[in-house]
Amino acid sequence: MKMRSCTSAPILCAMLYLCTLAASMLLRGADLSTNLYLLATGGAQLLSYLVPLILYGLLFGLPHPRALRLRAPHKKSVGALLFLGLLVLLFSFTISLLLVRVGFLTVRGSATDFSRADPTVLFFVVILLPAVCEEIVFRGILPAAFESCGVLPAMVGSSLLFAFAHMDLTRLLIYFAAGMLFCAMTYVSRSLFPSILMHILYNAAMVYLAGYVRGIAVHLESFALLLIALSVLIGLLSMLALSAASRTYAAYAVEGLDSAYTPQKMTAAEKWHGRASVYFSLPFLMCVLIYIAVVILSLE
Repeated sequence: MKMRSCTSAPILCAMLYLCTLAASMLLRGADLSTNLYLLATGGAQLLSYLVPLILYGLLFGLPHPRALRLRAPHKKSVGALLFLGLLVLLFSFTISLLLVRVGFLTVRGSATDFSRADPTVLFFVVILLPAVCEEIVFRGILPAAFESCGVLPAMVGSSLLFAFAHMDLTRLLIYFAAGMLFCAMTYVSRSLFPSILMHILYNAAMVYLAGYVRGIAVHLESFALLLIALSVLIGLLSMLALSAASRTYAAYAVEGLDSAYTPQKMTAAEKWHGRASVYFSLPFLMCVLIYIAVVILSLE
């Protein structure tokens, strides 16, 4: 089917959203043991990604594997990746603390949620599988499809669709920021693998440290002081990450590696047109409407 990749890509997300919602409704009333429920959830998630990918590939075609950056990260990017990874964890930790403190977010400890789960099943279903599936789609396929409209729209557009995929209003900022930083890791390293690894670590932290986060947010008396310290640290890490990324791209230039992702230099008018093509296409707006509808229904 003839359609620009920046327009067709959100159709993949819309199908993914609908499949995920259907699987969630089917599993909601299932009377299963913890391990069986996790295995069923993992199988449903795998199908929720595979079926849309197959349909999307048949209708529009999938990007070339090279566009997905399925290669080893460049060695010059290690410093930038380290700072970006720390920034992902620290920013998510800080926002989660704040949301729990003000009562917008309830964080349950993994000991309560998964106390009877087999550790191997828990790791593969809750930590590993989501990271791999989500990174392939939201840091691989979507940015490759959006890049003809510019790198920034590719990062913002894919990160918004990533945040919407979780159908959670309270964590929207956390997921969007994590998506942007995962994208930055992919671009600075020229590889998808660092963001996959970081996403696995991120999921593990969310599972095993949730109770710790709640304890600090609820019981710490000097919370304001901690928040100020964390904010300063986030600012410092951001500057270090930008500086390291700048040095990485300078090293790429010395080695003669092309760091441009768009096919040509874009004029200001072309950049605005590119942003509109990503954010205001009918498929993208359809994804927004699905997200809003689910959030509204969940509030009732």
